[in-house]
Amino acid sequence: MLVHKIVIVFGNNHLNSLGIVRSLGEFGIRPVCVMSAYDKGFVFDSKYPIVKCFQNSLEDGLNFIIQQYGNEKEKPIVIPSCDTAAHLLDIHSENLNSRFHIHYANKPGVITQYMDKLTIGVLAKKHGLHIPNTWIYEKGDRIPNVTFPCFIKAASSILHPNKIAKICYNHEELSSQIKTIGCPRIVIQDYVDKENEMCLHGFSINHGKDIYIPYQMTYLQLPAMSFGARVKMKKFSNNILFEAIKKLIEDIGYVGIFSVEFVIGKNGICYFTEINFRNDGYSYFSTKGGASIPYLYCLSIIQNELVVPSNKIKDEFVGINEIYYYAQSVHNNNISLFTYIRHLLLSNALLLFNLRDFKPVFHARIGYNPPRHSQ
Repeated sequence: MLVHKIVIVFGNNHLNSLGIVRSLGEFGIRPVCVMSAYDKGFVFDSKYPIVKCFQNSLEDGLNFIIQQYGNEKEKPIVIPSCDTAAHLLDIHSENLNSRFHIHYANKPGVITQYMDKLTIGVLAKKHGLHIPNTWIYEKGDRIPNVTFPCFIKAASSILHPNKIAKICYNHEELSSQIKTIGCPRIVIQDYVDKENEMCLHGFSINHGKDIYIPYQMTYLQLPAMSFGARVKMKKFSNNILFEAIKKLIEDIGYVGIFSVEFVIGKNGICYFTEINFRNDGYSYFSTKGGASIPYLYCLSIIQNELVVPSNKIKDEFVGINEIYYYAQSVHNNNISLFTYIRHLLLSNALLLFNLRDFKPVFHARIGYNPPRHSQ
């Protein structure tokens, strides 16, 4: 267990941050929370933070962290919960590394570079991962000669954090949607006729030489243009995929928590779509399975060696993002309220409702849609 160690959760006040806070709090770590967006609900109602600081922007939040915790005898650990927070730590890593344990790569700016969908796709292909056929459109260029249907999304999660994404079935739709999205740089990919999606949550130390991925997450229901709210967690055991991800992360020199997303095609091929250089909103399910990624990451950083759970983790279980599942299923008349309640009772992990940390549920919004996309 960590003793006298400051752990700072830095980002936006949403379910992702709450999952980090609970993943730490349930193992005895009361984190400092430096948040932007709004100063109520979620993290601010949790019992676990020892400090709750609201700032008008993440830039102000980082300045607060430096001023308040930049001269500690033992370097505090900073865990970002959104892309912008990860970006800020990345571009300032040269100055921050001497004062904090942060998510960082081989040199400042590298994480931000690989937040670009095309750039990370090229690296993924280099290390043996499959990617859909990909084109890039830049504002003012002619639309490339693509195949249909195709999938379009903003190239940068920093410039366009809402991750707007669309399926286009012909040239007219593609032209119209490019104008609607309004991004200066857009990724266009072959649309994968998908069987499922998969997300792998984990962390890396020693510049990618050591990584830990406890579970693979797939979906029990999966709409065409959004992610699923009811998931299956299963111990990750694909050694070939593990080694490819390890090589990719080692090439970047990345240290920190990550998630890697794939689309599983009906042709059986697993297509890489992106990597997030921060905690994923659904990684709290891993905590419920016995593998708290934020906690294990903190232990590993302090001990400078990979620390994995001392007890056996669950082999397989079901998790539900219960608020989004209600909006996706009951609110849209896809299932009955009775079926919804039965699914909740049969699940092993809920994302928001928690008897040990009850207050955040009162600020839940029906229809809350965490920022992710399907491909």
